[in-house]
Amino acid sequence: MSVSLSTGLLKLWKHSYYPVVLIVWECSKNIGYWCFPTEETDIEKPENDTVSVSVKYTHVFDDEGVQRIKSQVESYYLTKVYKIHNSKYKCNIYPIWMPQYRIFTSMEIYNNFPIRESGNMKAISSLPNMLPAYLASYHHCELGGYITGVEYIADAQPMEQFWDGIYEVIIQVKSELQNNGWIAFIMSPVEIISELDERRISNLTEWTSFSRIENSIITDYHFTFDLDESYIYSEKVRSWSDEQELFVHDSVDFAVEIFSAGFSFYTRKTDIELVSAMRNKSFCIIDISQCSIKEVELIAEWCRERDYRFVELSNDKNKIAITHKLFDITNVGTFLPGVVTWKDWDELEFETEEFLEQVPFGNPLEPKEKEMIFDKYLQKEKYFDLSSLQYSQTLNGEALNHGNRNIKFVTYVVTFDEEECGIYFEEVRKKLKEKLNYFELYYEIYEDMSNIILEICPEIHQSTKRLVSLVEKIYHELVVNIRKHSSRQENMGYYIKYCLDRWIPEKLVGKG
Repeated sequence: MSVSLSTGLLKLWKHSYYPVVLIVWECSKNIGYWCFPTEETDIEKPENDTVSVSVKYTHVFDDEGVQRIKSQVESYYLTKVYKIHNSKYKCNIYPIWMPQYRIFTSMEIYNNFPIRESGNMKAISSLPNMLPAYLASYHHCELGGYITGVEYIADAQPMEQFWDGIYEVIIQVKSELQNNGWIAFIMSPVEIISELDERRISNLTEWTSFSRIENSIITDYHFTFDLDESYIYSEKVRSWSDEQELFVHDSVDFAVEIFSAGFSFYTRKTDIELVSAMRNKSFCIIDISQCSIKEVELIAEWCRERDYRFVELSNDKNKIAITHKLFDITNVGTFLPGVVTWKDWDELEFETEEFLEQVPFGNPLEPKEKEMIFDKYLQKEKYFDLSSLQYSQTLNGEALNHGNRNIKFVTYVVTFDEEECGIYFEEVRKKLKEKLNYFELYYEIYEDMSNIILEICPEIHQSTKRLVSLVEKIYHELVVNIRKHSSRQENMGYYIKYCLDRWIPEKLVGKG
């Protein structure tokens, strides 16, 4: 088949960054044929205003044809854009014992990886400050602080083949795992390097974390957060939008919220450290056991003159607190002064010697005693090895603790009659017990609305997508039955847009 095209158009396609595919459709047979037109003719020295391009009948535009097109497009980028002639692919693999977050030692690398039998692998040691913060923070026990791993090099090839080689390496890794243990493999970006001097030419991927669980290889991020196409993520649109990251079901009757667990590396602890530092700078505790009533009154007057708060401690008779005017401990937490400049920060001076010397009477407590007394009124923030992570907080390259995932099914309905609807909950609990080892189904009733929540915790080997599909119909059935008893009902889309101030497609916003 021959197709006539203008020379000018072909020149434009020839110099395009993107390869151009021409598809000719034969309407009478409902079949198409394809070609790469710039490869079918030489247009550098055109003799006419038009050029004939040949389209072969063997190039049928079907599933096989699409795969052939993809292969040629990939070849185009590798050879003409990334210029991989005389090049190789390279990446580093850092294995982690999970769920303890323990980096393989050098000896464990040699004992477990097939390095001696392979010509394209070697053990490496990397400086922590040259690696992502999460990887550098994981536990290691070798002096010097080096992070050990494996360098993997292969010939330049289609990425599917390269990944197959990586998977083969991961499967071959020997391991003696503890109960409910697995190995995570954090992989650096795949680089194109020169075959001559190993100079980096370009990166093909980002940092990625794989896990080998029961001889299956999964990517941590997708294993945890992927759902099927019937769920749509509600996006935060403003800084004050609610932090509830819901994936809305296309029925708009309910939504799913996914919580993963990742290592509490340094940058995740800085906020706790900031709160602790700001709290300590915002108050002091004074021992007034040796003060007369008049002297205590003078301390209170001194505080009023300077706009400080004078607080008598209910559980410590002979102690008072002097605090910033905005510092307060309530049932819902600790209120801290706002800090918008470093000058504001420096003015929080309640724990300094200069400030304490100005207090007219009483004796300031030592820092340790101050902390002990403070902890009676509010539990001090603590560090944990794991942080609960939502979808937007999780990094694609970090190892995730699959044994600490939590999935919540959520819906909001008009307040319902508990006795009248109790039978629905009992029926659903019976069905869930047949499918799950652990779940918690409950509801919370407020003045004019209620929420119905189902919490489930996947087994280590269960993907989030698989478990959600296993129970979503059961939960949905409960929601539909409860809604039958509601005279007025906005759907979840309405709630997410107008109450949480998050974005979802407008077609999902409405009343049920």
